[in-house]
Amino acid sequence: MTNGHKDYPPAAFIQRLLGDKHIVVQEGIGGDLLEDMPRRLRTSLTERAAKHRGAVNCVIFWGGTNDIRCGRSAEDVFEHFGQVIETCRVNNSKLIVLTLPEMECEKAGSGSIGLNRKFFNELLKTNADEGRYRIVDVASAIPYFSLSGEEEKKQWYCDGLHFTKNGYEKVARLVIDVIRRRM
Repeated sequence: MTNGHKDYPPAAFIQRLLGDKHIVVQEGIGGDLLEDMPRRLRTSLTERAAKHRGAVNCVIFWGGTNDIRCGRSAEDVFEHFGQVIETCRVNNSKLIVLTLPEMECEKAGSGSIGLNRKFFNELLKTNADEGRYRIVDVASAIPYFSLSGEEEKKQWYCDGLHFTKNGYEKVARLVIDVIRRRM
């Protein structure tokens, strides 16, 4: 999702980088909350397994941004994420999880959005260390507040939340790196 700008789904870049040997499907819904995702994921994995006569090999999951922006606690959001982990485990699908990048809206108010996002990312990283899934640290790779100026920010972010084509392509390359090195 790119907030009214041209959409550059990461799945298209991942598909191009992996080649035709693999099928990459993007099923994210803009504005969705993590609590709705496990149910959709279960349905999707079941339908895809039936269609392709076998389990989905890998799920690339990027969720929680809208929950954090809406003021939900990192713990609450992570609880719903636990259902994603379990769904992938039950369906024999490897799981790659992307951390939540910095958002311009973190500057507003008391800073609780930024603190919550950081804590959620730490929960993701801690559990990845337990071998439950692999992590792609998007937050560290494209840090909004560390970018030197507006021009550099515009290279990666279209609106302080969503990425540009360059940003999503970089995310795809980070994902491909994890797939090739660790899976």
